[in-house]
Amino acid sequence: IQKRIDMLRNAGAKEVHVRISCPPTRYPCFFGIDFPEASELVASGRSEEQICRLCGADSVGYLSLDGLKSVLKSPEHFCYGCFTGRYMCETQHVVCKHALERGGPENLEDRHHRYGVMMQ
Repeated sequence: IQKRIDMLRNAGAKEVHVRISCPPTRYPCFFGIDFPEASELVASGRSEEQICRLCGADSVGYLSLDGLKSVLKSPEHFCYGCFTGRYMCETQHVVCKHALERGGPENLEDRHHRYGVMMQ
């Protein structure tokens, strides 16, 4: 997004305001999605002001979690763990997505990560 913001500014934009059509993704997904770890997520551990400085935007705005739920027919049937850190079911012992990419099975135990996951 930083490159696009730079392109807009180079084209003469005086201000760039970024709007994202979902809540900020702050936590990893453990349920089959090839998702980055928390440390790789832009919104993880950063305020909107910090994200603005990181990408060069004048402002950043997200859809609220309540706003997302308001457009769903049955919001209680969805997991919001990547937004809230509270998952639909417990995930006590998780292999990170890179575990099998880093080498053979002899080091698999070393590549497990433990997460303290809260339940909804």
